[in-house]
Amino acid sequence: MFASEKSSLYRFLLIYIGSSLSLVAIGLVIFFNYEKHRLIDFQNSLIKVQSAVLVSELRELHKSKKYEIIYPKHSEFRSAIYDIDANYIFGDFHPNFPDLDKEFYQKKKYAFLCAKNLSILSRYSLYSSSKTT
Repeated sequence: MFASEKSSLYRFLLIYIGSSLSLVAIGLVIFFNYEKHRLIDFQNSLIKVQSAVLVSELRELHKSKKYEIIYPKHSEFRSAIYDIDANYIFGDFHPNFPDLDKEFYQKKKYAFLCAKNLSILSRYSLYSSSKTT
């Protein structure tokens, strides 16, 4: 085998391995982005279900004639109620700067959902937080 043949073979192998690794890297980036968005969508739907449960509990609490009213707490998520001007009313957590303009967003390891205009609390926002996996 001549030196020119060897160098051509090495160049071909280098281009082949480089393009194969690039293709695999692009595939992995696409796959991980897809999985990240799938996980975010799952977290979004999960926190919506959890907030729907909380809203139904708050509706029952609103209809209740009991003297002592206890805010419902859950181990899976934390929630708070804010007025229309983003002033904290009550709940089991108090984030420093809640973003009540977005319906769903993530900050660090937490997912946040802001449910606005609840029928029982028409001027208030329910703000839920759940830790992402």
